[in-house]
Amino acid sequence: MSRGNLLEAEGNFLKAADAVPESPQVWVSLASIAFAAEEFERSIDFYDRTLALMPDYREAILGKAISLTYLGRNTEAMTLLRQLVNLGEWLIGESHFWLAWNQHDLGDNASAAENIQQAKSRLGNGEVFSLAELIDLDLGDDEGARTNFFEALKFNAADADALFHLGLIFARRQAWDKSGEYYEKAASVYEAQARALKDKADEIKASPLPEARKTKLLQRKTLQTEKTLLTAATSSYDAAASYFNAGASAKAVVCALKAAAHPALKEKAGALVQKIKSEP
Repeated sequence: MSRGNLLEAEGNFLKAADAVPESPQVWVSLASIAFAAEEFERSIDFYDRTLALMPDYREAILGKAISLTYLGRNTEAMTLLRQLVNLGEWLIGESHFWLAWNQHDLGDNASAAENIQQAKSRLGNGEVFSLAELIDLDLGDDEGARTNFFEALKFNAADADALFHLGLIFARRQAWDKSGEYYEKAASVYEAQARALKDKADEIKASPLPEARKTKLLQRKTLQTEKTLLTAATSSYDAAASYFNAGASAKAVVCALKAAAHPALKEKAGALVQKIKSEP
């Protein structure tokens, strides 16, 4: 596992599970491998096997809750996370973070704000500030969001969502140069993410996984890649519009042409290019 050879590790853990099915560590390790592969239904099955042997295994409770979160099963996830908070001692910050995530996903931003503050006091990492910024944005607190965006970037300068939303905030303030700059940076990061997803898909294609399992994983990666490419193109278009408003026509054309390379933005971005070029 430490070398990243997850399939080999999985095979050995499955053999161990046959030999010592009473070991919760074997099952939680299998759950971790399934989670890393984004096979969340499968990870839940292994987490359940772990919890059947050790009901208060905190890492298994948290892992199952996160898997449920990614599957959109928010209510089930929050029930487990509250159980984890009640157990106390450790993983409390993580529990509050994922409670905030689920509440934000459901649109309960007031409750999410309370939990993200608890997470901030215990964790204080980039992901916490990134979620805090989204909650503030939805609550209409642009200044709080801006502060959290910049905090998130201190931990990870390539936080694409933070960069994108900073572009949005500066656009609202009509600070067009800044808006274009952050939208353009976001587009670049999203493009890199899409390339990484394609590389991962190539790894899956070359793997010895059973075909049915491989197909399911490839479908997920394809959807993720398409979504990320669309977000990158949207970021480029927004950068072009901001640069155009700032009077930076050359930068605006470059970004608009990048956006136009995506079929969903081709017509809209093409019209913007024509508008920019027609300006005196």
